[in-house]
Amino acid sequence: MQGEVVVDLQKKLTMQSERIEALEAELQELKDFMAAMETQTEAACTPVDQAEAEDGSEAEASRDDEAASAVARLLLQHVYLQVDTCQCESSPELKLEQVQEVLETHPEVKVAEQVQEVLETHDRPQPTRWKCLWRSGMDIRSHPQVQRSGIIGLLKYGQIFDVLEERPGREGTVFLKLWDGPGWVFSQSRCGTFCIKVVDEASTDAWKDWQGPSLAEKYEGQGAWNTSSSWRSQDENDQDWSKAAWAEHQHEEASWSHSSAWASWRRSGEGRCQGTWCDKRWGDSQEARYPSW
Repeated sequence: MQGEVVVDLQKKLTMQSERIEALEAELQELKDFMAAMETQTEAACTPVDQAEAEDGSEAEASRDDEAASAVARLLLQHVYLQVDTCQCESSPELKLEQVQEVLETHPEVKVAEQVQEVLETHDRPQPTRWKCLWRSGMDIRSHPQVQRSGIIGLLKYGQIFDVLEERPGREGTVFLKLWDGPGWVFSQSRCGTFCIKVVDEASTDAWKDWQGPSLAEKYEGQGAWNTSSSWRSQDENDQDWSKAAWAEHQHEEASWSHSSAWASWRRSGEGRCQGTWCDKRWGDSQEARYPSW
């Protein structure tokens, strides 16, 4: 177990070292840019005292190096302590306040802001994606509640939005905190389902093709059943089969009606009641009722 932790921490150390090298390269680019700007300033303006300019550039370079070194030392100290102890739970963590102190001491160093951004976004939760299904839209509440009070916005029907926090409520209701704002919505209530969690597109299309019209229209709106490619192809195949079967049936009926046995039977004097299976009296009575049969 400790071996796996050591390997993991060594990987983190490698990543941090690469990040420090990238920061140092960016710092060097910043120095080159500042040097080019100073050259242009000296060419366009009155030259200043040479000794004074050299002292200023050396002081600025030393401040930049000191700030970058302070941030690098904090990062490396954090990683090395984890490698030595092999216990991530007990090892001291790199505090954001330490980096902020460096930034306050050296506000001119822009590269340290990237380190702060990395630390702030390291433990940030990943958003989940939801979709509004209520036909008339859904009000955004200022607090996690079902009552229509404290309305601060509106979600449109079919709108897909990101959720920062999912807080369970009563009777299966889940309150959803919006990612890009302070508002709240909820998944369902006694009136019905307002929002559902969005899955990947392939699963959604497969679900549409499998479900019937009522469920598809309930969750995805009108046209979900009719626009399914698999059902359209099946309808076209059924139509082709029906046309072929009907044409074959018509051909058989025409061939049977023009046969010699059928024609001779119709031309006989007894009409439709010759043979051993029909009674003559029944045929006479029916001929009066249906003379053109």
